[in-house]
Formats: sequence, structure tokens, C-alpha cells
Amino acid sequence: MQTKVVTSSAGHQGPVGRPWWLPPLYAVAAVLVSLLLSPLSGLHVWKIYRQSVPHLLAGQDLYAAYPSQYHDFFKYSPTFALLFAPFAMLPHWVALVAWNALNALMLYLAIDKLLPGREGTTALALGALAFLLPTDGCQVNPMVAGLMVLAFVAMEGNRPLTGVLAIALGAAIKVFPLAAAPFALFHPRPWRFAGWLIAIGAVTILLPLLVTSPSQLLAQYASWVRIESIDALPGYYYSMNFQLSALWHVILPAWPLALAGTVALLAPLLRRGGLRADPRFRLLFLCSVLGFVVVFNHQAERETQAIALTGLAIWAAIMPRHWARMGLIVLGFTTLSIWLTLAAWIGLQADLWRYVPAATAPKS
Repeated sequence: MQTKVVTSSAGHQGPVGRPWWLPPLYAVAAVLVSLLLSPLSGLHVWKIYRQSVPHLLAGQDLYAAYPSQYHDFFKYSPTFALLFAPFAMLPHWVALVAWNALNALMLYLAIDKLLPGREGTTALALGALAFLLPTDGCQVNPMVAGLMVLAFVAMEGNRPLTGVLAIALGAAIKVFPLAAAPFALFHPRPWRFAGWLIAIGAVTILLPLLVTSPSQLLAQYASWVRIESIDALPGYYYSMNFQLSALWHVILPAWPLALAGTVALLAPLLRRGGLRADPRFRLLFLCSVLGFVVVFNHQAERETQAIALTGLAIWAAIMPRHWARMGLIVLGFTTLSIWLTLAAWIGLQADLWRYVPAATAPKS
């Protein structure tokens, strides 16, 4: 991918050649989510995030039930609880606004670094909707999406170690950013990338040893595995796994659908290996990965759609305005339906299968 070139255009531009209103748009979205949507949601996820820090520091089971503090369970890694510590120490509303500002900033910077010019402006405008529409007021999904895009940007910029760090950090929050690992297949020495990912992933896993003992950390991970195994069936209401289980009146395990999705995700990459050097083909694959981690995730919730919508925003920005493609993107943004997310992902896969590089495309 070419390095982003900043060009001037009509109208007021920001410091990197963007319309002046884009950064304030994300700032307003962060404040709106914090002060309006978060109270409406009951802040139960925020309470889980905040309480995980004292639980970790006290050596308490992160994944036990704490009905006097919140409903549901903590389902993130012990490393996430450690990394969240600064937001647990700040006053409640200051921490909430700062947290959402960080989520918005991560998503903005990722898209800004990914695409130049008008394409980047389009993707950023739609990215603000990806941040705002599916959120309940404090979810971490925009940050996860931003880290996956930043991993791609780092790999494209021949900075594989930075890409590994982004993937490892994302996986410390939610496991499925590991789906970004195939980005290494676009570049030389993917096995070195794999070695770095294992090494840095191990450091990330062990990071809570800064505040807890080895035996306590081992017990935390064992408890995390137990709660994740319980979550594997039948899946969350929003997930495709749950929807198919309800449709067919059976309880489906998560792995067959995930395996089928993985095969479908990688098939165009493996079968059309000669296109890996094409920047636009790689961008399409990035969009597909962002949709994949929602469609084939048995723990997908409405809020997880922020990741898939980020992929749709990039897809809308880089591809021609065909009516069918635009229809899928509009419906994906306006309905937040897992079935329409699946339809859009199938459309993305179709674009990968029929993609023709501009230099070899037939002239109209």
C-alpha cells in the first residue's frame, strides 16, 4: 500500500488534510455516548470493567458472580483487568468520558492512517456511525476494531513487530483479534511474525504477574477457561450460532460454524495467492476479517457490530458505488441485523473472488 499522501482540497482542512469537522465529530460522539447512552444502558458493563481491577489486586476470582456489584460476569482476560486500572482509579464520570474518548481516538487514528484522501474521509465519516450506533455506552469494541486496523497498517508499512503488538493487545481484550494474524501472509517471512506473536502473546498473558502471584494468575486463567466453555453453548442471542440453533431447534456447538467461516475467509486468499501483492485486494481482506469476527463469533452481541461496521465503512470507501454493494452497506448500518451482516460479508467475499486489479481490468 502506498504511504498516505496529504493533499489539499477545497474547504477548511484539518492538520492532516481532513475536513475540519471530523475530529470534533468523534469527540462529540464520545461525550454523547458517555453522558447519554451510558446512563440509559444502566452502566452494567462499565461496572464490570471497574470492579475487575480491585478483584484482580485482591486476588479474588475475576470470573465469579458478584450480584451485589453487577449482574452478568467478567469475561475478559486478566491482562485486560490490569490494563484497565487507570480508569478504575479516576472518578467515575471522568473515567467514563476518558474511556470512550480513547475508544473513539483509537478508531479514528486507525482509519486515518489506513486510507488517504477522499476514501479516508468517507471511511472516517461512516466510522463515527460504527462507533455510535451499536454501543451501549462503554463497550470496548471500537478499540478492538481500531487495533485490528492498526495491525494491518503496521504490516503494510513493513513494521511487523508493531503489528504483532496491536494484535496481542487486542487479543488481551477479546481473543478474536487473533483473526488478524493472516495479515502476515501478505508479507515476507510470516514464520518470523508467528514467532514474535507467540513471544509477545506470552508476555501479555503473564503481565498481571506485576500485581498478583503466579498461583493466583494460574487460577484466574483456569476460571476464565471454565466460563468461556460455558459460554460456548448455545451462544448469545445476537450471534449466528444462536440464531441457527433457534431456527433448527437444536443446540449447535460453536466450533463447526467457526471452522466453516474460517475456511470461507481464507479460501480466496489461498486460491488467489497471486493477488496478495495488490493493495486493494489486501484492503478487501481486511474488511472481510472485520466482518468475520462478528458473523462467526458465538459471543457476538449487538455492540460487537462496531467491528463489522468498521469493515463496512472501509468497504464503502474503497469500492465503486454499485447499487447492490451500497444496499448491503446501508442495510448493515441501519438494521444492525446479524443476518444482514452475514449478507454483507458474503458480498465482501464475492468481491474478493471476482476482484480484478486495475492494471489488468478490461476497459469499458
